[in-house]
Amino acid sequence: MHLQMSRILNIILVQAKNDEERSAIMAKGNMTIRMEPELKAQAAALFK
Repeated sequence: MHLQMSRILNIILVQAKNDEERSAIMAKGNMTIRMEPELKAQAAALFK
């Protein structure tokens, strides 16, 4: 489940137009999906 959700989230993040939109998507994702620590690290790396 987590792997499938992370793939979907990554596709959405790639399609986001800017960092603000990505942040909104991540915030929503964090509320609805309990992410694995490694997935959170990957997501955080997108914003560096």
